[in-house]
Amino acid sequence: MANTLQTTTVYNSPRKIVVNTTGTFDGSGQETDLQIIDKSAAANVGPNGLEPSKLVVEEINATIEAYGGGYVLLEFDHTADDEIAVLSQTDYIDFRPMGGMVDPATAGGTGDIILTTGSFAATDSYNITITCRKKD
Repeated sequence: MANTLQTTTVYNSPRKIVVNTTGTFDGSGQETDLQIIDKSAAANVGPNGLEPSKLVVEEINATIEAYGGGYVLLEFDHTADDEIAVLSQTDYIDFRPMGGMVDPATAGGTGDIILTTGSFAATDSYNITITCRKKD
């Protein structure tokens, strides 16, 4: 058996995208650089009808059921990935009061949102919903 992973776009408009991602682990290994939001996907147009220049993370709602210290790392995909958050247990992060967590668009990469797991064991799981604003 392999780890079971699923990502679903819950809502997608020219201004916002909401994605839910879930994973259940079988003990066979961790996930590295799993793409959660593809900024350049054809369905992912921004307010001006083109690919958004950046994604801005507004909210993260996460439940991590990892009893051995498992965690999920969310990052913007660049040559040296830019950290968004490290999630463990139940986390709710609201970046809106500070204007959102804006992709710093450092060198290289795509600006997609990627996920990496660590220390997950058999039967551990995660359920994460990410709300992003699309920026021209």
